Amino acid sequence: MGPYDPRQIGAVTLFEDGECTGGTGRFYWNPDSEWSSTYYNVEDMIYGGSRNNSMHSLMVPKGYTAYLYANDSFDGKV
Repeated sequence: MGPYDPRQIGAVTLFEDGECTGGTGRFYWNPDSEWSSTYYNVEDMIYGGSRNNSMHSLMVPKGYTAYLYANDSFDGKV
Protein backbone atom coordinates (compact mmCIF):
# COMPACT_ATOMS: atom_id res chain seq x y z
CA MET A 1 0.00 0.00 0.00
CA GLY A 2 1.35 3.39 -0.96
CA PRO A 3 0.56 6.98 -0.10
CA TYR A 4 -2.64 8.67 -1.20
CA ASP A 5 -4.08 12.18 -0.99
CA PRO A 6 -7.15 12.29 1.30
CA ARG A 7 -8.12 15.63 -0.26
CA GLN A 8 -8.84 13.72 -3.49
CA ILE A 9 -10.78 10.84 -1.93
CA GLY A 10 -10.88 9.88 1.74
CA ALA A 11 -10.07 6.45 3.07
CA VAL A 12 -10.16 4.84 6.49
CA THR A 13 -7.04 2.79 7.18
CA LEU A 14 -7.24 -0.12 9.63
CA PHE A 15 -4.07 -1.41 11.30
CA GLU A 16 -3.39 -4.86 12.70
CA ASP A 17 -1.48 -3.49 15.72
CA GLY A 18 -2.01 -0.61 18.12
CA GLU A 19 -0.75 2.92 17.48
CA CYS A 20 -1.40 2.60 13.72
CA THR A 21 1.30 0.01 13.07
CA GLY A 22 1.42 -3.46 11.54
CA GLY A 23 -0.56 -4.87 8.62
CA THR A 24 -3.06 -2.52 7.01
CA GLY A 25 -6.24 -2.38 5.01
CA ARG A 26 -7.47 0.82 3.33
CA PHE A 27 -11.14 1.46 2.61
CA TYR A 28 -12.06 4.34 0.34
CA TRP A 29 -15.18 6.49 0.36
CA ASN A 30 -17.24 5.88 -2.78
CA PRO A 31 -18.34 9.25 -4.20
CA ASP A 32 -20.71 7.46 -6.60
CA SER A 33 -22.72 5.93 -3.74
CA GLU A 34 -26.39 6.88 -3.67
CA TRP A 35 -25.90 7.75 0.02
CA SER A 36 -23.32 10.02 1.60
CA SER A 37 -21.84 6.87 3.15
CA THR A 38 -19.85 3.90 1.91
CA TYR A 39 -20.40 0.47 3.44
CA TYR A 40 -17.99 -2.46 3.59
CA ASN A 41 -18.95 -5.92 4.83
CA VAL A 42 -16.56 -8.50 6.28
CA GLU A 43 -15.76 -10.03 2.87
CA ASP A 44 -14.97 -6.57 1.44
CA MET A 45 -12.70 -5.81 4.38
CA ILE A 46 -10.79 -9.08 4.05
CA TYR A 47 -10.39 -8.45 0.30
CA GLY A 48 -9.16 -4.93 1.15
CA GLY A 49 -6.37 -6.26 3.33
CA SER A 50 -7.74 -6.45 6.85
CA ARG A 51 -7.84 -9.69 8.78
CA ASN A 52 -11.11 -10.68 10.41
CA ASN A 53 -11.26 -9.42 14.02
CA SER A 54 -7.55 -8.64 14.17
CA MET A 55 -7.44 -4.90 13.52
CA HIS A 56 -6.55 -2.85 16.61
CA SER A 57 -6.27 0.76 15.48
CA LEU A 58 -7.49 2.99 12.68
CA MET A 59 -6.77 6.29 10.97
CA VAL A 60 -9.62 8.47 9.72
CA PRO A 61 -9.00 11.55 7.53
CA LYS A 62 -10.12 14.95 8.80
CA GLY A 63 -13.78 15.54 7.99
CA TYR A 64 -14.67 11.83 7.83
CA THR A 65 -16.32 9.54 10.38
CA ALA A 66 -15.95 5.76 10.65
CA TYR A 67 -18.48 3.45 12.29
CA LEU A 68 -17.43 -0.14 12.97
CA TYR A 69 -20.09 -2.77 13.62
CA ALA A 70 -19.82 -6.19 15.19
CA ASN A 71 -22.04 -7.86 12.59
CA ASP A 72 -22.12 -7.99 8.80
CA SER A 73 -25.68 -6.64 8.81
CA PHE A 74 -24.43 -3.28 10.18
CA ASP A 75 -25.71 -3.87 13.70
CA GLY A 76 -24.07 -4.70 17.00
CA LYS A 77 -21.44 -2.66 18.80
CA VAL A 78 -20.43 0.62 17.29
